[in-house]
Amino acid sequence: MDAKTIEARAKAREAARTWLEMAAEDAAGLPSVDAQDAFWRALAAGAAGNATPEPAGPEEAAWKPMTDAESRAWGQGFIPNGFGKHGGERIDDVGLKYLDGLIDPPKPGSFLAELRRYLASERIKRERERSD
Repeated sequence: MDAKTIEARAKAREAARTWLEMAAEDAAGLPSVDAQDAFWRALAAGAAGNATPEPAGPEEAAWKPMTDAESRAWGQGFIPNGFGKHGGERIDDVGLKYLDGLIDPPKPGSFLAELRRYLASERIKRERERSD
């Protein structure tokens, strides 16, 4: 590779860093995590030469039920201390009716959002059927 090519690539990388810094500042000013996610998806799609970014609304990604493996692993976790009367208890040990009452519109990525996905998992659906 000749010196001219190396210099051109170095300038291109510097320009890309500058654009990414500006993009990060713009994204940080967006009103929600969902808006920021849409921003970065569109930017990535544009960088890949795809004018139409893959539509992935936050609802479909954030509320997708957990797989059995995910729900098994997450159920071994604990409810955060200070979070209601069952704080500090293992999730699988808490009654499903109590957990159901906790999931009114949670913020994506929060404990409640993950709880909603856990309760929607096939494993938990089967457990409900067995206990009814």
